[in-house]
Amino acid sequence: SLHIFSLLILFMWSSKVDTVVSSSAAENECSPGCFPDGNGNCLCGKSVYKDTCTCGEHPRTGKCNPCGSGCFPGNSTVHLKSGQLKKMHELKIGDQVMTQAGSYSPFIGWLDIKPDQETEFISFQTSSQFTISMTRTHLVFVKKGEKMITKYAKDVLISDWLINKNGKAEEVSSISKYVERGFYSPLTEPGTLVVNNLLTSCYASFPHMIAHAALYPARTWPSVFLGAEYGTGSYVNFIKTLGSLFDIRNAVLPTIFFVDSFDEAY
Repeated sequence: SLHIFSLLILFMWSSKVDTVVSSSAAENECSPGCFPDGNGNCLCGKSVYKDTCTCGEHPRTGKCNPCGSGCFPGNSTVHLKSGQLKKMHELKIGDQVMTQAGSYSPFIGWLDIKPDQETEFISFQTSSQFTISMTRTHLVFVKKGEKMITKYAKDVLISDWLINKNGKAEEVSSISKYVERGFYSPLTEPGTLVVNNLLTSCYASFPHMIAHAALYPARTWPSVFLGAEYGTGSYVNFIKTLGSLFDIRNAVLPTIFFVDSFDEAY
């Protein structure tokens, strides 16, 4: 079912990509999730923690438009199969990185990367003093009862339980925010990544399984569908635009789309 969904997305992209790339140049000047107001301005959200609408309205739904990509700061660390740690900004295509406890997969490319852009991050510290930072709409895995779910960073609360690189739960003890230059959004084939000892999704802005299915072509043929060295490729931009247009950020998935691939590991 997920492959059928991703093939449908791919067909829509291939039939409309010329129009999207050429006719929406003004839109592409705005950050993903933001929209031009017709006067050359980008309408974006302002607050990290609040969903109150201090921003422009979505052109179709009238709802608030959050701004910014979902990414990590460049000094975040990933775990290599060799046992070494590596800064995210130093990642090279093909690096074998930890994607969950005991599992490694090649880093296949960037969903987005802007080394010079000032970016606001939310930082979480856990009971074991692990610290991880990400943008407000990035997804992180949270333990809920006996299951794992994903939450947007902006929705994570003190006393929520994150998952560490050994598959154990870590209680969030503090939350803060800061601004730093540069953001990086790496992609792996499983769509997950251990960052600063904690398990995260590679995706942002939309539910994990929807993003994972929609980006099947990018995960399968990264050299074709991912962007150049810096910036976002046209296919990824198309997926973000399509997701925003249909307002699926908070979509509730039918059971058929859920694949609990982590039960065995955790």
